[in-house]
Amino acid sequence: LPNEEVLQHRIGIHLADVFFNGTDVQGDGVNIAARLQSQAKPGGICISWIVYEAIKNHLTLNITDSEQRLLRGIDEPMLLYQISVEG
Repeated sequence: LPNEEVLQHRIGIHLADVFFNGTDVQGDGVNIAARLQSQAKPGGICISWIVYEAIKNHLTLNITDSEQRLLRGIDEPMLLYQISVEG
């Protein structure tokens, strides 16, 4: 429908230790994944280099961009990969 609004999610994925505190999840892994989510393009997925290295030989990915980015609260720039999930 032409007037229908479409909700586009953004997903950030990182591989690191997390800690459970009751029903809360904490740690650098959670913080970095949240920063990656904010870097993802609407409707897309942003993964860290460590995730890319872990899955690159197991999945076919539609990588549309990769770049070093400085993320808020993280001391060193990280290599990020943008993945398009559109057909």
